[in-house]
Amino acid sequence: MLSYIGVQLSALCMIILFISSICLFCCNEKIRKKPYNWIYVILFTICMTYLIGFVGLSMNTQSLLLGGLTTSFIFISLTIYAWQTKIDYTIYGNIVLILLFGLILFGIIISFFHLTIMNTIYSVCGAILFSFYIIYDTQLIVGGKHRSIQFRTDDFAIASVSLYLDIINLFLFIMDILSGGSPNR
Repeated sequence: MLSYIGVQLSALCMIILFISSICLFCCNEKIRKKPYNWIYVILFTICMTYLIGFVGLSMNTQSLLLGGLTTSFIFISLTIYAWQTKIDYTIYGNIVLILLFGLILFGIIISFFHLTIMNTIYSVCGAILFSFYIIYDTQLIVGGKHRSIQFRTDDFAIASVSLYLDIINLFLFIMDILSGGSPNR
C-alpha cells in the first residue's frame, strides 16, 4: 500500500525532474561547468531512482529480477557492439528522434483503446527504439575517428543522463512486456 508521504515525494520528484529538464535546455552552458554538472547528475539520479522504486512497488519480485537481468544483458551487449562496430550510428540522430515522436503519438492513440495486443506492440517498439538509442548515445560518448558527432568532455552530465534515460526506458518497456500490460502478474 502506498503512503501519502510516498505519493507526495513522487510528485515532488516529478516536479524536480521536469524543472531540471527545462534547465538542461535553457542553461546547458551552466550545466557543463562544475559544480552544476555534479549537482544536476546527482539530483536527477536521486529523483529518477525514487520514481523507478515507486514503479517497482507495483511489480512482483520475479518480474523485477527478470526485467533487470534482461535489461543488463541487452545494455552490455549493445554497448560492446556500439564500441567495436565500424558503422557510424551517430548520423541517424534525426531518424531516432522521428521514431521517438512516432512512438509518443502511438502511445497517445492507444491510450484511448484498451487492447492488450496494442500495448504489447507499443512496448516492443519502445524496447527496440531505446535499444537503438543506447547504441546512438554510446557512440556519442565513445566518439572516435569514424563518428560524425560526439560529446565533449564537458558534456559528461548530459551524456550520462542521456544514457541513463535510455537504460531506464528500456527497463520500463521490458517490464511492461513481462507484465503483459498489467502489474502484479
